[in-house]
Amino acid sequence: MGNLYWQQARYAEAQKAYAEAIGLIDKTHREYADITTRSEILDELVPHTNTIQLQDSLQHLAGMPEAERMAVIENIIAQVTNEDLREYGFIPEFIGRLPMIFTLEGLTKEMLVKILKEPKNAILKQYQKLLELDEVKLEFDEGALEAIAEQALKKKTGARALRAFIEKFMRYIIYKIPKDDTIGSVTITRDYIENHGNPEIHLRDQ
Repeated sequence: MGNLYWQQARYAEAQKAYAEAIGLIDKTHREYADITTRSEILDELVPHTNTIQLQDSLQHLAGMPEAERMAVIENIIAQVTNEDLREYGFIPEFIGRLPMIFTLEGLTKEMLVKILKEPKNAILKQYQKLLELDEVKLEFDEGALEAIAEQALKKKTGARALRAFIEKFMRYIIYKIPKDDTIGSVTITRDYIENHGNPEIHLRDQ
């Protein structure tokens, strides 16, 4: 089997096969010297081959678009095993106390939008209730919600970035809008979130 792997340039598998063969066959076997020689060659060749393959893979990975690169990295992390943890430096006694190993995926834009509007105490609902005290209706269009989620994703801190970002652009509305009795409703748009315009304001008699 080692010879077959050798001929197919599958050197890592050939190295393993030859190492196993050396432990099984007698030194007087007619191919023992040839197997030993090839095994020694592969012991030096395989590590260098693995290094080259790793460098090529890293260069290829670095050349990918960020989104594609992160997807590849997350897929690799999702396949982590106990053996990977041991090689990384975790002691077996600690690994043995882990009943299961799993990875967590980052929140997507769609998930962040749901966090904004679906929970019972969602932050958007809190601001809507706050303005209702002054009889002002607060609305967010879908474009605004997506823009907020996109900005939060850039921070790479998960849902924690949502509140800080919303408070930033709601500050003006909370302190200025209730002072004007003629305002009946306010709609937050994507343009306002992206600093390209103002919120849509509708008067009470419109």
